[in-house]
Amino acid sequence: MSFITPQEVKDLTALICLDNDLLAIISSVEVKFIIPIITKPVYDDIAIKPDIYSVLLQVYIKPYLAFCVRQLYSSQYLSEALADETKDLGVLVETKKNLLVNHLISGIYPLYVIPKKKQISGFLIR
Repeated sequence: MSFITPQEVKDLTALICLDNDLLAIISSVEVKFIIPIITKPVYDDIAIKPDIYSVLLQVYIKPYLAFCVRQLYSSQYLSEALADETKDLGVLVETKKNLLVNHLISGIYPLYVIPKKKQISGFLIR
């Protein structure tokens, strides 16, 4: 299940591109960026009961996801002449991520457990 459609990405980020270009990026971003933050149990619960998580989805996950997709799309498909835009997108993505994390740790969602980073000899293990 995808949390966002290509059209929603375009609407939220003013991105102009083909939907087919975004489909693969959306699924990749969900796996790489969303699931590690919201955790797999919350992700699965959202897929089953999206109505319960409507605020989390609409206000926090979709904007963060949209700007992650925009950043990845820009880095893959657009020229390096837009380096300033990519830098600004990085700041926006980090801001959206912080908003999402702060909302998740507020204690509203009982399935959410703060992910622990595993380290072995100083190296982070995923």
